[in-house]
Parts: sequence; structure tokens; C-alpha cells
Amino acid sequence: MSEALAAIRSHTFDVVLSDLNINAEGDGFTVIYTAHEVNPACVTILLTGYPAFETALQAIHTEVDDYFVKPVYIGALLGAIERKLLARASLESLRESHDD
Repeated sequence: MSEALAAIRSHTFDVVLSDLNINAEGDGFTVIYTAHEVNPACVTILLTGYPAFETALQAIHTEVDDYFVKPVYIGALLGAIERKLLARASLESLRESHDD
């Protein structure tokens, strides 16, 4: 996980996908938190094979953009990524036109 955190801190990513449990239970939230901290515009998605109400609630509080239960249908995942990126681009465009 330390390699993922180092990469997030040293590069700009449009999207970060993370498993919920990488090395320890729930440490995917650390990856998501770091991605948001470094780049608030980054789309963040958690994947889990062990869905639970508590982790879904924590995902909401951590401002995860989406939460998928594995096995995930790749079309649904790609569709979510595309929608989130388009929404972010639209929001950025609105901010830029408002600043002018």
C-alpha cells in the first residue's frame, strides 16, 4: 500500500480505484483519503468483496465517488467512471466561466 500512496502523492490521477481491504481491513480508505487530499478533483472508487453497511457508510463520509461489490460488471464500472469524469469536467467548466 505504501507504493500506492507514494504514487498518489507524486503523480496526478484522474481516477483512483482501490480495493477496500488491501493489506488490512479498511485500508483502502487511506488510499481514497490521500487521493482526495492531494487532488480533490480525482474520482475515487472503492471495490469490495465483503460489503457491509458500516463500510458503505464510511465510504459516504470519506466522500468516495462510488462503491462496487466484486465481482463487478466492467460496463457498470466504466460507466460510473465516465459519468463522474464528465460531471467533474462540467463543474470545472462552470467554475472557469464564472471566474471570467
